[in-house]
Amino acid sequence: MEDEENGRCVREDFVDWRGRPCHANTSGGVMAAAFVLVAQAFEGMALIAVQNNLITYLYTDMHFSVAKSANAVTTFVGTAYLLSLAGGFMTDSFLNRFKTMSIFSAVELAGYMLLTAQAYFPSLKPHKCSTNKCHEGHGVQIGVMLSALYLIAIGCGFMKSNLMAHGADQFDQKIPLQKKMMFNFFNWAYFGLSSGSVVALTLLVWVQDNVGRFWGFGISAAAMFIAFLTLVSGNCLYRNRIPRGSPLTRILQVLVAAFRNRKSQLLDQENKTCLHPSTQIGFLSKAAFKHEGDDDSHPWQSCSLEQVEETRRFLRILPIFGTTIVMNCTTAQLQTFSVQQGSIMYKTVGKSFDVPPASVGAVPLVVLLFLAPLYSLYFVPFARHFTEHPAGVPTLHRTGVGLIFSAASMAVAAIVESKRRSNVTQLSIMYLIPQFFLSNLSEFFTKVGLVEFFYSESPPEMRSMSVALNASSVALGYFMSSLLVSLTNYVTLTKKKIEHSVVQCGGWLSDNDLNKDHLHWFYWLLCVISIVNFFGYAFCAMSYCYNNNSDQNSDIMLQQDPVCIKSSGEHL
Repeated sequence: MEDEENGRCVREDFVDWRGRPCHANTSGGVMAAAFVLVAQAFEGMALIAVQNNLITYLYTDMHFSVAKSANAVTTFVGTAYLLSLAGGFMTDSFLNRFKTMSIFSAVELAGYMLLTAQAYFPSLKPHKCSTNKCHEGHGVQIGVMLSALYLIAIGCGFMKSNLMAHGADQFDQKIPLQKKMMFNFFNWAYFGLSSGSVVALTLLVWVQDNVGRFWGFGISAAAMFIAFLTLVSGNCLYRNRIPRGSPLTRILQVLVAAFRNRKSQLLDQENKTCLHPSTQIGFLSKAAFKHEGDDDSHPWQSCSLEQVEETRRFLRILPIFGTTIVMNCTTAQLQTFSVQQGSIMYKTVGKSFDVPPASVGAVPLVVLLFLAPLYSLYFVPFARHFTEHPAGVPTLHRTGVGLIFSAASMAVAAIVESKRRSNVTQLSIMYLIPQFFLSNLSEFFTKVGLVEFFYSESPPEMRSMSVALNASSVALGYFMSSLLVSLTNYVTLTKKKIEHSVVQCGGWLSDNDLNKDHLHWFYWLLCVISIVNFFGYAFCAMSYCYNNNSDQNSDIMLQQDPVCIKSSGEHL
């Protein structure tokens, strides 16, 4: 809508911090998005410092076994990212993104503070191991640890689903220049997150391992506090999307109405048919059928064309979402088993500097810190000349490239682990860098591509929940990792006959000693699964049709007439 008096574009679906309709030139934009980028960098710094070194904390301080530590980490991370769906649902239904993030960033901060307290007070941790005995944490100690971790998980989940979407909301897709800036925002968001990750994996992890857990976790709490302050400081600049009610209810209404009208048929042209059904998920069109003589249909009996199109667009992105879960399963291995690999490799670089195992992933991230700006500043404009796509490379192409790098990272990890096991001398920890580099390349292409895809292809009313699918893919990948570890151990159990009895030997990953386990075989298994998954993704991507103009589809659909139908059977 145009404001005749001031000649300024007004966005009726957005409001400013006072609840007034937004003007395109007085709210949002680069400055508002910058606050989101900084908040994301510090929030990511806090989370990654804890997440990547958590397996070491559980193994050395809480005295968990290697397998139990790995599963605890993947369950924690999986829960954190899966809760992003709840965060997206809440934002799209009740609260705007800013209010949701303000509340749950405080919850996440409380979790870091509790974890810091556990590291400080000896009574909240098990005693150090004696010569032959290690007592695993129990009772209050486990309770405090779980409370801290899952406060972080809840806060993180509700933040993850909204940070990227809130930043992208600051750009108007109906303005071509701002649409290009929005795609650049996603690349710069990855740059900001990578910057925070480098600090987390170097300084914060080193502090945890060499100065003390208390100081390491304390710095994470301080970083989260800075993220909270930065986020709320930009309040007066933000444009906030108005919640439109429960997206899940709208989707369910369409599915129920389509089922109830399943026996209905379109009228022919002589009878003034009003709808040409989409070739994709065409059965949903029946949800919009309006029965003759029925002027006020029930929402569970007949839905608007806009509502049907929203549901269609959301369901069409789900197969793409499903084929990215395996990639996140491979990433989980680098934050669990690869860190454990590093702990038994030769860690000294130069004359005396010992590299913390969790810091190895920082080396390829530093390289990506230089590549990400080059990609946005030079490659994207160059690619636009050939593809005429605002992002330079279509999002599904970019995601596919990332999946190839994911499979390659597992192949390299398997080769390195085989070399480590067969080497007479201790292998340098630097041999782990290639697998981390390929994994980070995979994340750069896949995760940024997915956020762009979910945001631009989903209905505006469902964007928080759609962007949360990216984080949910991470969650399911980590849960898949836990399941796969347990399943692999079960399937690969062997029995040996010792004297007159049969002894059951552990599977590939059942020992606490990686020199006895068969981690290299597990990596090869993941490589094969990743390759098969890529072909599944390629099939889904080739079948997908992009929306021509994601922002304007809803406006077009609103102008359509209701659908006229005749019934060929009784309705339920």
